Amino acid sequence: MLSTASTFQMHLDWRPSAKPTPGVARPRLAALATLTVGLASSPLTGQAQDVQPGQRSTQTAHPATNPAQRLTAQYLVAAGSADNARSLVQGLRLGQRIHLADAQGEVEFMPATRAMAWGDVEAALALASASLAQSGISQPSAQQWSTVLNGGALSTPSGVVVKPGVLAQRTSGLGWGQIAQAMGTTLGRVMGAHRSTAPQPEARSAG
Repeated sequence: MLSTASTFQMHLDWRPSAKPTPGVARPRLAALATLTVGLASSPLTGQAQDVQPGQRSTQTAHPATNPAQRLTAQYLVAAGSADNARSLVQGLRLGQRIHLADAQGEVEFMPATRAMAWGDVEAALALASASLAQSGISQPSAQQWSTVLNGGALSTPSGVVVKPGVLAQRTSGLGWGQIAQAMGTTLGRVMGAHRSTAPQPEARSAG
């Protein structure tokens, strides 16, 4: 087998003749091709040599980066259970019937809005939570979730108040910012408070 140095010398010494001799030029060109391939795969090129075709990355997505999982985890306590949180998130996302259950019974309702993007789902839940908090409710019941989202009479620690409904207002044509203003706050403040309680991805060690 030709060494790298010999192959280099062969390439440097080769000169085309006026009449190429059959069977001579091709081996030399083949040697040059072999040299090129060898250099391309050698550590001198600076290419990583430890990643093979088809090898999967060692980096995996944390649940906190998945909107459905992140929002479900974030509203696990406020919704009363994992099933309730999942139904809220998926129901708002897909515009389908939401089923909630607690010690007082079960509640089913259709969201006033149609299917929404994840950003809208997040805004709706954040505004609904803020509206409930303004009424002194930190652990809403299934019925209170239905009311704050779609509107109606809401039982609070200080009495019954009428809520216009976050989703009902959205359906009427109001933007999320306008809904926040009607609550006496801003969307920026609501979303800032909302995101401060969101689960964060865990730091992964380099090893």
